[in-house]
Amino acid sequence: MKRVLTILLIGVLGLAVYAIVSAPRLVATPAPASQPVATNLIGGGSDPFAWSPCIFPTTAQLAELAGFSDLVVVGTVEGAAQVVTPPGIKQQFTRYTLQVSSVLRGPSASGVLTIMESGGVVHPILSPGPQIVFLFSDGPGTGTYTVTDGFAGIFLTRSTGMTRECPHGANPSVFVSDGSSEAAFSAEIQGLTPTRPPHK
Repeated sequence: MKRVLTILLIGVLGLAVYAIVSAPRLVATPAPASQPVATNLIGGGSDPFAWSPCIFPTTAQLAELAGFSDLVVVGTVEGAAQVVTPPGIKQQFTRYTLQVSSVLRGPSASGVLTIMESGGVVHPILSPGPQIVFLFSDGPGTGTYTVTDGFAGIFLTRSTGMTRECPHGANPSVFVSDGSSEAAFSAEIQGLTPTRPPHK
């Protein structure tokens, strides 16, 4: 009886090892030839947990982003992010204040905008300093906005050029830049013809 059990146990272990070895593996998908990965990685290295290459968006991608945005502004995020729980709502939000310098697309806006992101985030999506931000309104009368498509809708103004922070989760931030000045990037955004994906 023991011999039969031993044979059965060896058989089960063999099948388990075969299943592990033959299982499909998730591999990173390289960027298409028409959209090369930028080489100016300010943060250095790459994020092995990113689902897509860390690249600076093409004009077509910016046009798509503009299509989903109600407002695109040049401004400065002031102060630290604040985690708040609005009255009557159990969910936490992270609140930012953005001092508007100019509006690139959308209705006129001035003064300070309030940007709300759902969840009390560990890594704030907006960091203090000058940047260009794509926003969509949280609704008429709310007076608040949300960043369009997360990190993809934020472009930091740096001396090395307009810079995008790639999604990183709990990993160190990775930054990518196209080397353009704020003025040149602003002109490109103003000249966009907004598009939307046909399935949305």
